[in-house]
Amino acid sequence: MQKLMLATDVILEALIGPSPIKVDRLISQARNGEVQFEILDLALCGAFYSVDEDDVINVRRLAQLLQYAQLIPDCPEYLGPGEREGWVPTAKEVANWRKCALGEGGDFG
Repeated sequence: MQKLMLATDVILEALIGPSPIKVDRLISQARNGEVQFEILDLALCGAFYSVDEDDVINVRRLAQLLQYAQLIPDCPEYLGPGEREGWVPTAKEVANWRKCALGEGGDFG
């Protein structure tokens, strides 16, 4: 089975993508035992941070994605309150992830 690290924009597409063909294909591959997802804590946090108030959220699709995922800690177990500010993405990062997730282009990478 191939392990596949999911980027923030893919997680965000699962959450808010209007036609998440890429995510649905990935979930199908995982269901068939072809891939196992790995998700970094910071990518998950970035995706949630990028959701707007008026977005339509597909919780079931996210749950299906997480069902086949292993969450990977990418920081020490405990972060003090000051260190957590480093987890806040910039407006430019959020805008790019949203463009990718919503199929509007964006810079993958």
